[in-house]
Amino acid sequence: MLHLLEGLGAGADVHQQVTALTELTTSLTMASGYMGNVRLGPIMPSLLALLASPSSEVALQATRALIAAIDIAPHAAAAVAADGGLDVLCGHLLRMADIDLAEQCLRCLRLVAAEAPRAVVAAGGLRACMAFFDFFPRDLRRLALSVVAALCASGALGRAEDLPR
Repeated sequence: MLHLLEGLGAGADVHQQVTALTELTTSLTMASGYMGNVRLGPIMPSLLALLASPSSEVALQATRALIAAIDIAPHAAAAVAADGGLDVLCGHLLRMADIDLAEQCLRCLRLVAAEAPRAVVAAGGLRACMAFFDFFPRDLRRLALSVVAALCASGALGRAEDLPR
C-alpha cells in the first residue's frame, strides 16, 4: 500500500491523486479481514492533507479512503480528530459545494463520533451536521441525525447551557 503514497503526494496531479485514492480505498476495503497486514500510520497524513484539497473529487475520494481506514481500524478516528481532519470535514459540510462530498463527510463524522465524540463537538460537528439539514434528501437527513444522536448518546454535548447558540 505504501507504493500508493507517490500518487497521494502534493506533486501529483488531480488525476493521479484520484486514481491513487481509489486504489487505496479498494485496498483498504479488501484488507478489512486481514488487519494485521495494514499499516495506516504512513498513509493518514497524506489522506488528511488531500481531504483539504480544492478539488472536490480529490476531497471526495480522500473522505472515502478515510471511511475505509476507520472501518478497518477504528483507532484511525483519533488521527482524524487530532490532526485537523474534523475541521476540514465540518468545513466541507458548511460550504455544501458538493452533495456527494457532504454525504461522505457525514459518514466519516458518524464513524469518528463513535470513537471521539467530544472532538466532533469541539470541531463544530453538531452545527455542521444541521446547517443544511432542510436541503438534505431524506437519506442524508437520517445520516445527519445519526451523527447527532451518537453525540447526544455519548454525553459529549454536556449541558444545554454549554451548547453554542
